[in-house]
Amino acid sequence: MKLGTLGIVQLAELEASGIGRRERDAAIRSGALERVRNGWFALPGADPDALRSVRLGGRLTCGKALRIHGLWVVDDAALHVAVNGNAARLRDPDQSRRHWDRTRRVDVRLHWRSTAIRPAAIDDVTAALEQYARCAPFEHVVATLDSALNRQVTSLSTVESLLRPTHDSERILRALDGGAQSGTESLARVRLRSLGLTVRTQVPITGVGRVDLLIGERLVVEIDSVSHHLGTQYERDRLRDLELVRQGFIVIRASYRTVMYDWNALESAIRQIVSRGDHHRRSLHRRQGLAIPLP
Repeated sequence: MKLGTLGIVQLAELEASGIGRRERDAAIRSGALERVRNGWFALPGADPDALRSVRLGGRLTCGKALRIHGLWVVDDAALHVAVNGNAARLRDPDQSRRHWDRTRRVDVRLHWRSTAIRPAAIDDVTAALEQYARCAPFEHVVATLDSALNRQVTSLSTVESLLRPTHDSERILRALDGGAQSGTESLARVRLRSLGLTVRTQVPITGVGRVDLLIGERLVVEIDSVSHHLGTQYERDRLRDLELVRQGFIVIRASYRTVMYDWNALESAIRQIVSRGDHHRRSLHRRQGLAIPLP
């Protein structure tokens, strides 16, 4: 990712573009450019998180960096900044807001790197993933790594390598599924498997297509994304649900908000279905004598 795409540039980049000192000083006077710190400049509208990281003497890392790189991450209010382990001093976070960030008071987490890092406003994907794996909760790490694998921005071998320094590496690797279509699907899968349930992912079902999660033989859990809304896809999903019910499946459709903020209600419903044995077709066979083929 080019630094200029975040609205933050180094002196060398300006000079390479033919912008000399005279033009640079004129741009600063006019407000078209701001001096951030020695050797760093920002354009109006620069990414505020990356800008604050540079002002602090480091670079943006962890979840906020990964979101800029296009990956799914759970929101984190804290600002995670990677800094050189030999950094002599850092600017006081409360003194670095200036007119770019007047109203925000952000919890800053510094991540000291043992080896020198080249000047940059943001970590690359691999470095940000490695840092995220060290400081984020287990299920959040799995969901973001699933996203990285699904979008093919990294490989499984790279993930294995960057996870080696973490104490939970084997557990994380066992939980990964690059076929997951959303972060909320990943979170639901990890949580349900932690209950000891047999959960299959992206299962193909005749006449329907792939379903997000299948528990046992007939309990389908579909996870809507945060952008799910009324429209063609909404209607198509309801037709899929009707076909699943016609074939004898139980269907639970959970929203992004339910997974993120009301998980207990969803888990309770699934536990009730499983406790009755309704997620198995043999339970349905015994009560109704149905003979529905397995998908």
